[in-house]
Amino acid sequence: MMRNRTLSTLLAPLVLALGLSVTLTAPASSLRPTTAASTSVTAPSEGYGFTDGMGILALSDADLDRTLDAVAATGGSWLRMPLPWALVERTQGSYDWTRTDRVVAEARERGLRVIGVVAYVPDWARTSDAPTAPPADPAAFGAFAGDLAEHYAGSVDTFEIWNEPNLAPFYGGQPDARSFTALLRAAYPAIKAVQPRSTVVLGGLSKARSDATAPNTFLGNVYKYGGRGFFDAVGFHPYVNATGYAADSQRVWQQVANLRATMVLRGDLLKQIWFTESGMSTWAGGYTAQQQADAAVDQLRKAAQASYVGPSILYSVRDSGVVPTDVGQNFGALMTHDWRAKPLAAVLAD
Repeated sequence: MMRNRTLSTLLAPLVLALGLSVTLTAPASSLRPTTAASTSVTAPSEGYGFTDGMGILALSDADLDRTLDAVAATGGSWLRMPLPWALVERTQGSYDWTRTDRVVAEARERGLRVIGVVAYVPDWARTSDAPTAPPADPAAFGAFAGDLAEHYAGSVDTFEIWNEPNLAPFYGGQPDARSFTALLRAAYPAIKAVQPRSTVVLGGLSKARSDATAPNTFLGNVYKYGGRGFFDAVGFHPYVNATGYAADSQRVWQQVANLRATMVLRGDLLKQIWFTESGMSTWAGGYTAQQQADAAVDQLRKAAQASYVGPSILYSVRDSGVVPTDVGQNFGALMTHDWRAKPLAAVLAD
C-alpha cells in the first residue's frame, strides 16, 4: 500500500480490533462488470472502483453506508476490501465472519463487485510477531483461503493473495518471493476447488522503491519458484505524482511494461495486470485536490488504452483523518474526513 503512508495508519484499525499489543513504526472472473463512468472520463472496459483499507471493517453502519454510497455514485464497479485471516480466525478453529460479512453484503446491495484481499495472519499462525509476517505453514493459509472461498461462494468471486509482498513492511520486514510463491501454490487450488470460475490475483506489487524488490524482479522470482499456473492476473499499484502518466517522472508505466514483458516471456501473455491500488495524498505539503482528480482520470485513461490492463482501483474513498500535514490521512479520492466532496467525485458522477 503506499509510499509515504505509514504502516500504522493502515493497520491500526485491525490492530485495535484484534487487541494486538504491538508497536508499528514502518512506514478473470466469470462475470465481467461494466462501468457507468462520466462521458468525459475514459475508463477501462473491465471497470474501476475503490479500496479503503482496513478501516472499512471498523466503520459504523451509518459511516459504511455513506462510504459505499459515495462509491456507487461514481459509477464504479468494484470495492477492494480486506478479508483478513487475522480477524476472522483470531482463535484457532473458530471463525467469526461478522465484520467482513457486513461490508460484503452492503457492497453487493449497491451492485459492487468485491475484490477480497486474503492476507494478514493470526498471531498463532505467523512466522514472527510482526503483524504482516507470512504464515509459518503455507498449507494452513491455503486451508483458510479455501474456507473463505466456500463461505463467500455466490457473493465474492475475486481474491487477491496478499498485499505488496515485495515491500518489506507488508511481508514481515523482508520480501521473500519463495515464501510468497508457496502461499500462492497453497491458496490457488484451495480456492479453485470450491469456486472454479473465480479469479485469483497475485497480490498487488508495489512500484520499485528503497525498501522493495522491483516488481518485475519479484514476479520473475515467483515464476522461478514455480508460481506459474497459480494466479489468473497480476496485481500492481501504479502510484504516480502530480505529473501523472503524461510525464511519468517516476517511470511507473515503464514498470508496468516490465511486468508485462516478464509475463509474456513466461508464457502468460493472455493474463492481465490489474491496478488494484493507487492514489495521491492531498496533504498540506503535497498535491491539490484537483491534481489528485486529474491524476486519477489520467490513470483510468492510461489503463483503458492497454488491452492487457484489467480493472483500476483507487485508494481511498475518504480521508482517514483531519491532520493536514499527515500524508497518510489525506488519500481520500472522493471525500474529506468530514464528508465534503473532493473534485473527483463530481468528475466521475458527471
